[in-house]
Amino acid sequence: MAVQTMQKERKLHYTEDQYRYARDECSALEYALSQSYDLVRKGNYYQMREHDSMVFTANGHWFWNSRSLNGGAIEFIMHYEGKTEVEAVLILNHAEGQTYEDVKNGRLAQHSSRQPAQVPRTVPAPVEKVSFKLPAQSNDFRRLFGYLCGTRKLDRDILHELIQQKSLYESVYRYVVKSTGEMKEVHNAVFVGRDRHGEPKSAFQRGLSTLGENTTYKRDVSGSDPSAPFCIHGHEGAETVIVFEASIDAISHACIYKDAGLDYKLYDRIALGGTEKTIGLTTYLQTHPTISRVVIAMDEDAGGRAAEHHIRELLDETQYEIVSLRQSMGKDWNEYLVKWRQIAEGAAQLPTTGTYSIRPGKSVGRVHYLDDRCEVVSTTDYDDRAAFQHEVRRCLSIGQRIVAETPEQQARIHRDRSPRTPAQAQPPLELEDEMEL
Repeated sequence: MAVQTMQKERKLHYTEDQYRYARDECSALEYALSQSYDLVRKGNYYQMREHDSMVFTANGHWFWNSRSLNGGAIEFIMHYEGKTEVEAVLILNHAEGQTYEDVKNGRLAQHSSRQPAQVPRTVPAPVEKVSFKLPAQSNDFRRLFGYLCGTRKLDRDILHELIQQKSLYESVYRYVVKSTGEMKEVHNAVFVGRDRHGEPKSAFQRGLSTLGENTTYKRDVSGSDPSAPFCIHGHEGAETVIVFEASIDAISHACIYKDAGLDYKLYDRIALGGTEKTIGLTTYLQTHPTISRVVIAMDEDAGGRAAEHHIRELLDETQYEIVSLRQSMGKDWNEYLVKWRQIAEGAAQLPTTGTYSIRPGKSVGRVHYLDDRCEVVSTTDYDDRAAFQHEVRRCLSIGQRIVAETPEQQARIHRDRSPRTPAQAQPPLELEDEMEL
């Protein structure tokens, strides 16, 4: 029986035109829909309900994240339906013996002595592809710095760096209220994700409107490709990537490292833009072969824990060292940063003593240890930089509640508290007249 099956398979063949049609013209998404696979739409892509790690994109590709597989329509039929390449090509052509032009024009080939391998099915119209376009840029970034530095406690210098890299900017949308004729503006922070060639392919918007009425606005820009995550690049050749849900969490983690006097560029950091968008991680790993260690830093909630479990299933543990990174104050890394800076700012007001203050010229840093209520229970002063940094890294890696301080951080706190003139209140941002995003 096996011999007969092999002989039958050897008789099957396809033409170059048929292969070209199946490879270049057929969409895995359209094929899956035509076969009545149960797909759930998630913005600009689809997930298979039975296997939510199977993702179909509007451009016709698919990604089976849990098995690190991807491709076009041919590969989907081969890997998911267990067909040979010949069978996959013939299925997509509906019948053996058709030419490229036959298929394009819906004709069955007359010269074939075989019956059609499959009865042609009615394929639904393809999903309308929404073109990706970044929102218009605001003339200034005052709201962006006011919200991200003031409310979210992000480091101004790190934000400047991201802006210069064109990974972050403030957008503006203007409209007229019909009833009054009044001109209104909506401002958002835009976090940009780029592909392997540096081209912007995705963006996430966070509301910045005056008086805070729009700060709950959260939405991907239409047409965003989830395979292009927001990234904070480390040093060239970095071997570790830390994976976050949101862009603000990724920036917050970098700020914590900077506040503690650590080199925050030892690692790459990416934000997936949601717990289900693991395609961003798999695409990143494919384009960054130096990465050997993946650190999962999701939110401390059910969705974050489920995403961590999914990522562990997705990755090959023989190829990557996989580490879980927990934060110990709040539900996400920005809540940790906000609490971290509140405690550091409070500690900066304490009397100058050997226990509760950094001794200029002697101390390189100090570590505040916190209890379950996030109150300082003890403080250790360090005069050895290596020992200080080792302790900070150890505590952060195991999720121990700490706040670390350095003379540089304390100087920043005092500088921020110093009275400033209106002209000094918002340092000018050195930007090009128009960012070429």
